[in-house]
Amino acid sequence: MLRFLGEALTPKEETEEAIVKTAIKMKPRDLATFIEALPSWAEILFYNF
Repeated sequence: MLRFLGEALTPKEETEEAIVKTAIKMKPRDLATFIEALPSWAEILFYNF
């Protein structure tokens, strides 16, 4: 998860690509948690910077 946050601090196009690549690698249960966390990460990363 921390690796993803580092990748998400890149330009928007790369961020979207990182989200997809990270999601593809996850197990279904982890993926559900990951998807639920995306809105809060988006707020932190894109509205506070």
